[in-house]
Amino acid sequence: MRKDFLTAIIALMAGAYLSGCLVVGNKDVTMRADEERLMVEFESDEAAALFHDCRKSIKCSNKESSEQLVIPFICATNTSKKMSVNARYNDEVHQCDSDGDGFISLAEAKLYNENCP
Repeated sequence: MRKDFLTAIIALMAGAYLSGCLVVGNKDVTMRADEERLMVEFESDEAAALFHDCRKSIKCSNKESSEQLVIPFICATNTSKKMSVNARYNDEVHQCDSDGDGFISLAEAKLYNENCP
């Protein structure tokens, strides 16, 4: 009986070692997914162009965070979090519209564009 138990333990350990991890999980989370896009007005076409030009450079750099948990041979999980498109747009509008009136003036757009990353 002891020999069968030892054989079962060795087989279980070998199986876990050869298969990698017993539990593997990947999860993608979109934060603020149900947020609606803010309606904003621009003072002029030039203000709209300045705002959207800066947005294009920011668009490529969507901030994404990742959390990992790894316990060798037992579990490996990865959770990636990123903002929804509307949430990023709304954050940029709030950053540009300094007085919060829903109207982006040319001066606000120029200031936003100067501080564009």
